[in-house]
Amino acid sequence: MERRARSAVVFVSVIHFVALATNASAQGNRDSLIAAAEQAYFDFDSQRASTLLRTALDPALGPTDRRWMVGLQLLAQILIEGGRESVAGTWLRWGVRLEPTLAMDTLRYLDAVDAYTAARTFVGPESTGDTIASWEWTARDAADSTGFVRLEPVAGVLLRVSVNEQTMTAGERLTLSPGSYRFTAEADGFAAAEATREVLPGIVTILRFNLAPAVVAAEPTSDSIIPPSVLSSALAAVVRVRTHRYQTIPACGTGFVLRSAGLMVTTYTAIRGADSVDVDLSDGRRFTQDVMVAAYDTSANVAVLRVEATATDSLLLGDSDGGPFAWALGQRDCQDPAATRTRVAQRNQMPEMLSLADSVSVDAGAPLVDRRGAVLGLMVGVNTAVPVDRATPVIEQAVQNEAAGNLLTAAQVALRERHAFGAIQLTTADLGASATITPAEPWHWSDAGWSGVLPTTFAGPMGSYAIELRPSNADPYTSQFTLSPGFLRQLRVSRPTVAVPAQIAVRPGKKFPWPLAVLGVAAAGGAVALLAGGGGGPAPPEPPGPPGTGGIVIVIPNR
Repeated sequence: MERRARSAVVFVSVIHFVALATNASAQGNRDSLIAAAEQAYFDFDSQRASTLLRTALDPALGPTDRRWMVGLQLLAQILIEGGRESVAGTWLRWGVRLEPTLAMDTLRYLDAVDAYTAARTFVGPESTGDTIASWEWTARDAADSTGFVRLEPVAGVLLRVSVNEQTMTAGERLTLSPGSYRFTAEADGFAAAEATREVLPGIVTILRFNLAPAVVAAEPTSDSIIPPSVLSSALAAVVRVRTHRYQTIPACGTGFVLRSAGLMVTTYTAIRGADSVDVDLSDGRRFTQDVMVAAYDTSANVAVLRVEATATDSLLLGDSDGGPFAWALGQRDCQDPAATRTRVAQRNQMPEMLSLADSVSVDAGAPLVDRRGAVLGLMVGVNTAVPVDRATPVIEQAVQNEAAGNLLTAAQVALRERHAFGAIQLTTADLGASATITPAEPWHWSDAGWSGVLPTTFAGPMGSYAIELRPSNADPYTSQFTLSPGFLRQLRVSRPTVAVPAQIAVRPGKKFPWPLAVLGVAAAGGAVALLAGGGGGPAPPEPPGPPGTGGIVIVIPNR
């Protein structure tokens, strides 16, 4: 198979890697390992690349950040190319369980997309990170055909764990083939516990079980159980929300039917920056063109959608100061919704949010209900929810707007709030260059930026951004660029050399949507070409201020 994706792989030399690995921190060492692996892969040395990647994926080297995700996906790609699909699936399931936010780069790692989808489905929406397993990394070859499991002791407890028709006790090490296994832990006087975890090739997986006393597990209180009929009816009122933003993969959100006439509640975050929104009802009906926004409040993080449909199920609004237990009704990555029980810990005052004692991993906007099926709030994080009383005024406004016909499209809301997406394509011939993009406008949210290796296509809300460009063999330098809604820009980054006067060419007859900010190359003597180009969609609305009258191409030669 042709490895066309390799032309886009960014790498540094092995010599550079060795120098860095000697003196850098653990995180820097991981980055260097991954960079060297990318070079080896580019040079068709897949065996060396996989060995470097297996070493780099050690969680002890640092947080599971973007570079870690790149390394995991590249390892899966190499294994699949080598005919080891099952081992690639094991690594991906482990990665999804360890880092639930892992998103697949579907452009660079095409062969691994199906394996990633299968891994995400296998792990399911309940993963909130791994609290049971840890790992003892070794320097064995990535082609190892076996892995190992060791059980950590629990003080004063004779713990037994069974797996694959074998039983192990604390301190014992078991050898297993790479794959996913169901472990059952038992001890006298304690309730049994089960967990599915991955056994990685050549790695020791260390399991730690904290068992609950059997007497506690056998006596649930009445408010800790939601009746099956109530749960079934509540899940039928949950809707999937798919948000389409310019130059991005559709994002998944959750909401619930409030009124059978077609009002549905979700978070503003779930639809923020949308060009359009799709809604799927539990009965399989999908609405695309008819989805409107009846009301929203960015500070409360609540949005109410309206579709031309009659729903058979809906939820009632409850009291956010209700009982100690609650159930989040949602899914991850637009899968079928399920209920995850949690406990309401406390209500914060600044800002007003519901704090949860147990983490819940669901798409934004999932309703949090009590045992009666009444909505307590909307999930906005793994441990936080918007309380229902903050949503009530928005819902009341939505009812009034629906009656008056005052509805907006998702794209109109995005432009009104300046959250509509634009994009910039960053390319370079400087293999090893990287960049950090930082949002600079007051309407930008804190995680709207990006950091990583080039090339990449960055999409984000309209407005100005600061960018730090880091060539492979030169000092970093900073500049700015501006994103226009529904518009793709192109930026080519070159290694800094001797600066020469810029040549400016005006192309008459082509409307230029926003004045371009010339990237600041003077400070670094850099060479950058900024090209204005359409993104394949309709021309974006004119932003505030006088529009440009012609297309401008700024070329700073590299001599």
